[in-house]
Amino acid sequence: MLFTFLKHNEWFKGDLLIIHDDLEPASQKELRKLFPVEFLEINQALRDKVKSLVTYYPQIGNREKRFWSLQAFALNRYTQVLFLDSDTLCTGSLKSIFEQDYSFAACHDAISSKGLGRDRLSFASVAHPDGQAHYSATFNAGFMLFSPKQLGSNTFHDLLLLLNAETFKTVVTGHTDQFLLNKHFESKLSWLPSTYNHLIGKMDFEAEINDQVRIWHFIRHPKPWKWKALIKGTLRRNNDPTLRLWHYYYRCVKKAEIKHGSMSSIGKWLLSKLLAG
Repeated sequence: MLFTFLKHNEWFKGDLLIIHDDLEPASQKELRKLFPVEFLEINQALRDKVKSLVTYYPQIGNREKRFWSLQAFALNRYTQVLFLDSDTLCTGSLKSIFEQDYSFAACHDAISSKGLGRDRLSFASVAHPDGQAHYSATFNAGFMLFSPKQLGSNTFHDLLLLLNAETFKTVVTGHTDQFLLNKHFESKLSWLPSTYNHLIGKMDFEAEINDQVRIWHFIRHPKPWKWKALIKGTLRRNNDPTLRLWHYYYRCVKKAEIKHGSMSSIGKWLLSKLLAG
């Protein structure tokens, strides 16, 4: 994601922050060799709130890191913040949306893209939403552009207040941060075209690469970097163009690592070329 963002956005002169809670120092060092990044650890108050929530709902435990997206809303020193999930790929310039004066902007989620709404309490999809009991549309939280100044300096605090067992007691879909963020930002939301968060939900062997797409978001499982699944797919003669696109840029990163002396990246480049070249 970092490589493709910088490749297609040479105009960008801001900071690149990686929000994390368990990235090893060695991994941080390797990333710093390739990219001008800083590392942002999770606020203790956010950790404590998530830990408390998992106590009530243990089933959330394997998805608790999704709440780390909330840390982005503590970045009050910036005039604009773009949050991107790590499973995204940038294939075009984002300059035009940075030139707009958005308080909070995002793109439709998979359900909303189909013209469906969601129940406000359960977050389950509904075919004919009404304005009081349902959201008419909801956004995917993997791409969010916002202005901390316009939202206000208390936004992170307000989100933490919402992060409690009472808020999530009626949710049946398994959603975590996305449920909470839709709840909080509904009245402040500006919609962006889906080309800024094009959701790849499953392998589509008939798909074509759309030159208008700026951000490809691999929400499907398995992810493109899961080698066992990639090998199985190759043996089944799968021909997924979005997978090939991801691996093309993956090999670009491996080439850069090799130039910086990482000989272990040679094997990964060859495997990627063999399976998804």
